[in-house]
Parts: sequence; C-alpha cells; structure tokens
Amino acid sequence: MGGVARIDKWLWSVRLFKTRSQATEACRAGKVTIDDQSLKPSREARIGDIIVIRQGPLTKTVQVKELLKSRVGAGYQPGNQQQSNKE
Repeated sequence: MGGVARIDKWLWSVRLFKTRSQATEACRAGKVTIDDQSLKPSREARIGDIIVIRQGPLTKTVQVKELLKSRVGAGYQPGNQQQSNKE
C-alpha cells in the first residue's frame, strides 16, 4: 500500500479515531501536531512523520510507517505505526 494520504484519513485508517469526522475535528481543534505545529486535516501524511495526538488526558505519539488507501482491520494496526502513550 502506498501513495498519498490525508492526515485525517490516515488517522482514521489506522484506527486512532472511530470516525473520519472525529479525526478531522481533532485536527481542526489543534489536538493533532507534527513538530509542535497544528495540522490541517488536508495535510499529507508522509512516511516517517511523528504525530502527537492529544485525546483527553492521554497523549499518543505515533510514527507513520506506511500510507494506507483504506481502513484496515484492527489486527493489522501494529505493522504500520509505532505508538507510545503518556498520561
């Protein structure tokens, strides 16, 4: 899988958000950042990007390892991202 993926679609594809609308709203609210810069939902995800997501009291840090064209099954998730959680 490869190509270009919008950041909101990638976040939804790897199941970090339940819906694409939630991913879009998190981007617009400034809860999704790369290098401490808030992202627009339309920004392209790139392999190697380190994305920080604030969801309530949790902060998730993920690295893009693969770009996806569609949503994947939950079992596929660990292979395309690297994740750490902080409270």
